[in-house]
Amino acid sequence: MTLLKDGDDCQIECDHCTEQTDVYSSDGFYAMVAQAKAEGWEIKRDADGDWSHQCADCRGKSSLARQLDLLS
Repeated sequence: MTLLKDGDDCQIECDHCTEQTDVYSSDGFYAMVAQAKAEGWEIKRDADGDWSHQCADCRGKSSLARQLDLLS
């Protein structure tokens, strides 16, 4: 899970690249999640209960392509 907090502000960062959502206040958390999903982000919980966040670009890439992006 990559939820960035700075004081009362928060935003989501993709687990695979540096893409971030807009900054929202803490009481706008659910609006932030809804906006991210509307923009094509995938936000889900895995079998261990951990959260995964993928931006629309990374969501469309294979695992190998994401790893290659990290090397370039």
